Amino acid sequence: MALGARRRARTIPTQYRRNTASAGATMTRDEIRSAFIEELIRIAPDLDPDNISGDDHLLDDLELDSMDILNLVSALHEKLGVSVPELDYPRLETPDKAVDYLAGKLG
Repeated sequence: MALGARRRARTIPTQYRRNTASAGATMTRDEIRSAFIEELIRIAPDLDPDNISGDDHLLDDLELDSMDILNLVSALHEKLGVSVPELDYPRLETPDKAVDYLAGKLG
């Protein structure tokens, strides 16, 4: 996406819109993945959630920039209550790695 280009708003498919964070509840890996994809689509609405694979690199394959990553980390903190220190950002570089990391933090 060209620098300064605007991303168009996109409707998030229902399967990715579940409110998965609830006090005291243990989240499944599928719920964590859904929450991650939902927030990813909010940050980058031009992405098609059906075409995001578990090993897509957020920067290289999905073309997120550093500000997108910061917004994603912030959104995940708000949604899941998980703080991700900057040193751990590389552990979120793909959806699969992010789910592993978040599952460990929520575990």
